[in-house]
Amino acid sequence: MTQALHIFRKDVRCLRWELGVVGALTVAFAWAHIVADQTGVDELSRPSILAYVSSGLLALGWWFLISQVVHEESLVGDRQFWVTRPYSWKHLLSAKLLFVLVCINAPWLVAQMAILAAAGFVSPTGLPKLLWMQLTITLVVLVPAFAMGALTRNLTQMILFVLGLAASVYFLLSGEHTKGLVVIGGGGWLAEAIVVIAIVAGAVAVVFWQYRGRHTAAARLTGAATLLLTAALLVFIPVTINYAATAWIFRQREARAISVNIGEPEVPATIPNWWVRWVPVGFSCTLANVPAGETARAEVMNIDIEDGAGLRWNSGWMTAQPGYEHVQVPRPLYQGIAGKTVTLRTSLYISVARPEKLPLPFGQVTYVPGGGYCDVGPLGRAVFCSAPFNDAYDLSDLRLPNETDPYGGVELIRRSFSPWPANFALSPVFTDNPQCQGNCAVRFVDEQPCAWFRRDVQATVHLPPAPKVQP
Repeated sequence: MTQALHIFRKDVRCLRWELGVVGALTVAFAWAHIVADQTGVDELSRPSILAYVSSGLLALGWWFLISQVVHEESLVGDRQFWVTRPYSWKHLLSAKLLFVLVCINAPWLVAQMAILAAAGFVSPTGLPKLLWMQLTITLVVLVPAFAMGALTRNLTQMILFVLGLAASVYFLLSGEHTKGLVVIGGGGWLAEAIVVIAIVAGAVAVVFWQYRGRHTAAARLTGAATLLLTAALLVFIPVTINYAATAWIFRQREARAISVNIGEPEVPATIPNWWVRWVPVGFSCTLANVPAGETARAEVMNIDIEDGAGLRWNSGWMTAQPGYEHVQVPRPLYQGIAGKTVTLRTSLYISVARPEKLPLPFGQVTYVPGGGYCDVGPLGRAVFCSAPFNDAYDLSDLRLPNETDPYGGVELIRRSFSPWPANFALSPVFTDNPQCQGNCAVRFVDEQPCAWFRRDVQATVHLPPAPKVQP
């Protein structure tokens, strides 16, 4: 342990200027988010933009600092001076990990606590969620940086490696082949977890292999295999895996009675010439027999159309629209089945929630379920919501009050079927601030998740004629 502390003190002394820059970025990150999380600050204002920029610069500063501390005792090659010293690989690795914890995680934790305190969200019950954010960012951002530093000889190699990796990711995420890809942050919590576990496992193996015996060739092969496995997972993990897992977690006996009614398809009489490649097909999709006091909505759906001659078209999984669905069928294919009676198979994942409504009076702050609050301006024109550890709230369109509804107006809906205790982000405070034109009544709706299930529906429908193309 004495040797590890000696190496740690040496790294702090050698990288004092770099530590000063990262410390300044950490202070700027905390200040920018404290200013941006105040009532009345617009999402596209200068403070909000500075908050986004400071987060990106801080992450880049972390990567640079981690690469520098690893390269202090470079693991690539066999002519390093440090290998002639009586260094134990365990002490060396411990010193580097201690450096990351003390010089990156600890200042960032202090910055997060300052942001929470400025927003009024300091509470002992929030500590586990704060530590969860520390863990996720460490695994997804810091551990891969550590592995890249272990695989490169110096900062130049590190930069070239990152640029090559960025180009590969851009190629992977561009083009038609990206349909159905798992994207981190896109909401597919289980698929994201599988991808992250693969990345972290590969990165940890690289670091362990390099520090234990400096087997650079084997470590680089492991890194390349990790990248290929990650790419394969991104492409081949079925998009339904998250929906199926959510359905397994959220089960409710009463949800079995909910039925899906599919109406006759409709197409417009004409379509513009710039839409000539597609035919918009719409049909009603309603849910019946919803348990009393609960609401149900279709989250995602898959539509399959098949005629008697063997012609078949599938839409793929897509986000469902409330009450009325639209799909874009390729025009040449639709012309082959237009006017025919076809089999329409629809698969939906449906969520059931129990809403609790809370009015938000004008000109005052109202605390809402989940630990957040909403500040409604005079006449309801400006609404500011803030929440710790999770996205503030999904905001629907602001509208004028409805005379037949004592609540009327906009609904700020908080709902989530993800099991994770906190979002993936650097800052622990999340805000949202819509605007309303006119005198708006505002209410908050807390939707407690009850069930999530799949329903498959089959119907025989008659397709309308193909629309004409406008000149």
